[in-house]
Amino acid sequence: MDALEAELVLKQQIKTFEMNYLKEVSLSAAITISKNDTIFTIDSNGKTCFLLAFEL
Repeated sequence: MDALEAELVLKQQIKTFEMNYLKEVSLSAAITISKNDTIFTIDSNGKTCFLLAFEL
């Protein structure tokens, strides 16, 4: 949520959010965090491990 624009949170513009844990990641694993508009993904070894999507 820190990567979202503060206005979206302060003006309560988020209607819903969906989180999907697809695979566990070890503490020492290298990950990539990506953001595309209102979708965040965490990838490890080329596979998506976590997805967070917001509906505005």
